[in-house]
Amino acid sequence: MIYGVVSLVTCQDPLHLSANALLWWPYKLVTGTQPYSFWQGTIYPNCSVTVKDLKDGPFFSDMHVFGIPVPLSDNTTQQDAYTFAEDCGDGGCLFNVEVDPTEHNDLSQDPAYANQLFKMQMKLYWKNMQNFNPNRGEPALQACDQGADLGGFYGPFVDAEDFYEGFELNARQKAVAEAMKEQFRRLNHSLDNHLEAVIERITEQAGLVELVELFKQSPNMTLDQCTNED
Repeated sequence: MIYGVVSLVTCQDPLHLSANALLWWPYKLVTGTQPYSFWQGTIYPNCSVTVKDLKDGPFFSDMHVFGIPVPLSDNTTQQDAYTFAEDCGDGGCLFNVEVDPTEHNDLSQDPAYANQLFKMQMKLYWKNMQNFNPNRGEPALQACDQGADLGGFYGPFVDAEDFYEGFELNARQKAVAEAMKEQFRRLNHSLDNHLEAVIERITEQAGLVELVELFKQSPNMTLDQCTNED
């Protein structure tokens, strides 16, 4: 993967991989907690993964209910174990991906690379400062109401009075739409006033507590399938 993008980058051009990572050839800086941190086998998938027992993870790390993160465990250590997370800290992990493309050798604690580490930390900081991150707004009940009025399809809902000219639901569809909007209003009221209780009830009904055990028990919920038994 690294070699696929390096051809687009000159030695002088740092590649801003994310708010937590920078590639400045031949070095790569990774900061913060990174889920799914395990080494794949040479012909992954097909049974060559280096994790010994995939029924123990990694599991999906980014579950949300109405925009609120829902972890698999309230215990941070256990959550990190479920998602195979490794913490590079604020200072970051430093790799020379030219000689260490699989990123096994963290150079961040080696005094010989202290200047390189600091240089990349500063570059990542300034790249993040220059990153364009517009305000994309908040969830709006009006969007749900507009979707109901369109028969269950989302569409423009701000200053859209003339956008749907000529479109009209029949009597039965209008009744369904009004029932949907009433449900939306009730849910919106509950989220505004009892957000944590609503999420707790939904996650309990969805069986989130048993989700980890479900992953462990199902032979199809692994990351490395043996398509060739030989």
